[in-house]
Order: sequence, then C-alpha cells, then structure tokens
Amino acid sequence: MAVRQTRGCHGVGWAGEARGGQRADQTREEQFREFHRRLCLAEHLLADVAARDADDVTARTFLVTSSRGTQVSPDVAQARFDAVIERHPGHVVAHEQRLQYLCAKWFGSHEQMFDFARTAVASAPAGSLLWELLPVAHLEQWIDIADGTRTDHSYVTSPEVRADLVRAADSSVLHPSCRFRPTATPRVATFAMTLETAGEFDRAAATHALLGDRVSHWPWQYRGNPVRVFEASRHHVHTNVS
Repeated sequence: MAVRQTRGCHGVGWAGEARGGQRADQTREEQFREFHRRLCLAEHLLADVAARDADDVTARTFLVTSSRGTQVSPDVAQARFDAVIERHPGHVVAHEQRLQYLCAKWFGSHEQMFDFARTAVASAPAGSLLWELLPVAHLEQWIDIADGTRTDHSYVTSPEVRADLVRAADSSVLHPSCRFRPTATPRVATFAMTLETAGEFDRAAATHALLGDRVSHWPWQYRGNPVRVFEASRHHVHTNVS
C-alpha cells in the first residue's frame, strides 16, 4: 500500500515534469500527451489507495491536486476536496490546491476563488496557515489584472487589499501562536511578497525575518528568477522599513 501511495504521489509531479512550466500555447502536443499518460497512471494508483484505506488523507489530497490536470468536472473536484476535509478539516495543501482549481485561469472565477478563501479563513484558528489563502487569491487576481506585466501594483496597493493582507498576516504567520517551520517557507514567502508589493514594509520585514535565507520556488517565480526576486524583495523591504 505504501509503495503504491508513494508511486502515485510521485507520479503527479512526474507528470508535471513532462508538461513543463510553459504556458499552454508554448507547450508541444507530445508534452501534453505524456503529461496526461503519466497523470492517469498516478490517479489510478492514488484512487486504489483511497479505496483500500478509508482513513487515508495523503492520496486523496494528491487527487485534489491532479484534478486540474485531468480536468475533472466541478462536482468530482468538489467531492475529492470534501473527502479530504471530512478526514482533516484544516488540511492546508488540500485547501491550496482546491483554491487553484477555482482560479479563473483554471475552472473557476475570481468570485469563486475569493468565496472559497474567505469561507476557509472564517473558521480558521489564530496562527493557522489557512490564512495564506487570502494573499494567494489576491496574488492570482493581481497577476490576471496586470496581464503578465507585474508592474502595475495599483490593485495590491489599494486600501481594501492592503487591509486584507494585513489582517491575514496578523492572523497567521505573524500571530504569536504561529510557530514557523521550514516546510512553511512557501506560505511565509507568499505573505512576504504580497506585503512588500502592497507597501506594508514593516510586516514584510517581519516575514522576511522568518524566512531568513530560505528561498522557495513559489511564489517568487511569478516575477522572474526566484533567487533574484527574493533578494530584490528583501533589499527593497529593508530599504523602506520604518
């Protein structure tokens, strides 16, 4: 069972390697074919594990992740997510992957994405990483509005969005009850990047202090080379902090 689960989980990432990270119009047909072949193999293994183990969460979470690639229907995608949170209500990865499915660039809309994020954080305890869903949602909408330029910060710097980001950070990674672990690096980085972009430099500095020299691919890759963007963000924050 453990071997099948490991192969299934690895297979989701293996499929992503076949597709690559380029946009759809820059991806070759043979890459898509291999992507779907590998993803179907992974889903078969994961579904088998879930069917055999009623308490499993990991395989079910990876099925939430693969829902975008296999383009399952909204009902199936919802059922997969529900199967995880019935067993683990605060599962951060499952929530992150569900939010991605609901993004406008996939199978949802900005409204669906924000409804999901706000519903999730409404019951999240102080210090929970689920609050990261709000900055992720704002990040996704900003990227959509900026149309890939990443230079128009007017959305992120609006009073409403800044207030949302501050509330989320204060309720999550900057809350006294939150204990930083290295596995949370991409989530803390999401706060760091969005707070810096919004001009909330004091809080951005606090999140960079948590990160130290830890650089994750997400979310810095949205603005270029992750290491260079991370370093530029940290320098910008330290230059402007009060």
